[in-house]
Amino acid sequence: MQVVSSYRLHWNTILQTGSIDLRLQNGSDVTLTAHDPGHLILWVDMLKHEQPVYYWKNNDGEGLASDWEEVESSQDGMMKPATKGGGVMGGQRE
Repeated sequence: MQVVSSYRLHWNTILQTGSIDLRLQNGSDVTLTAHDPGHLILWVDMLKHEQPVYYWKNNDGEGLASDWEEVESSQDGMMKPATKGGGVMGGQRE
């Protein structure tokens, strides 16, 4: 897996297809194609709100992945995202 360092989006309004160009930390570029605008929305949300985001590719496909993030329980028993400083990056607590 490679860390995504930057990205740019494209959506063709006539063909109704889009893509996201990813620049990886190692300097290489890859392009993911979307035939549904929902995929682009999901990818952008992940890139804007998760750190780090990884690009992966293997025999089963390719995609984006986040790092592990802790989940805390609130007083009402519902799960909620961990507060800042409670996340896990690279297997280490922040």
